Amino acid sequence: MSFSIVESGKLLVVSALLAYSSWADFRRREVDDWVWILFGGSSLLLNLAMLGEILHNPATAYALALDLVLPLGLYWLGAFGGADAKCLVCLGIAYPIIPLGAPVFAVNSTMITVPVATLNNGLLLTLAYLPTNMLLNVKDACRGVPFVDANGVSPLKQLLFFVLLRRMKVFELLESEDSFQFVAENLRDAPLSSFLSPPSMPEQFRNSPACSDRLVYAQFLLPFQGFLLGGYLLALLFGDLLLSTPYLLLGL
Repeated sequence: MSFSIVESGKLLVVSALLAYSSWADFRRREVDDWVWILFGGSSLLLNLAMLGEILHNPATAYALALDLVLPLGLYWLGAFGGADAKCLVCLGIAYPIIPLGAPVFAVNSTMITVPVATLNNGLLLTLAYLPTNMLLNVKDACRGVPFVDANGVSPLKQLLFFVLLRRMKVFELLESEDSFQFVAENLRDAPLSSFLSPPSMPEQFRNSPACSDRLVYAQFLLPFQGFLLGGYLLALLFGDLLLSTPYLLLGL
């Protein structure tokens, strides 16, 4: 089943704006507000062409409420950045109902709303960070940058942090501090709750000599906009992969 002209227009506009926001999030770790104004405004204009269908769909009010409450709630809890919340709100404006013909390639799929499917797919995509980070640590270890911290840290915790953190020199961290979230100088002082904390760079490291070779443990700050772009495209093509998994496993 193919998309309508309006839905195809949404696909082009949303994909282009998310591609730009992904680039801005990766390069500058922030997205200008004009992106969301254009996103929401163009979505409202495109929806005028299918206003009757939207208003007469009984699920519209529930979908809009969910698509507003979920991202704003996650932002309020501190689990979401402002740009990520605005992105999902704009997606809710763009897709108050699931577009006809989506998902395109899925045989059996589940999708509550497009923003929820985008978020779930984006979260699944972030799992690629774990093996990638681990391989980078293996590469660093082969280059003489050991990850092991035997200072009262259990092997299980070391293994966990080997997957989640990077061992790097202070001067490398300072060269691209916007790309990393500082955690601790010793694994013993790195609680798991630190992964939910806002990014910060303690003054003791900001004031370190530019050539400091001291090793620290840091967490890469994921530019989530890129994962939301991938999650959005996967939602239209295959549906909500997270919600569909039980059905696929059960062969339904």
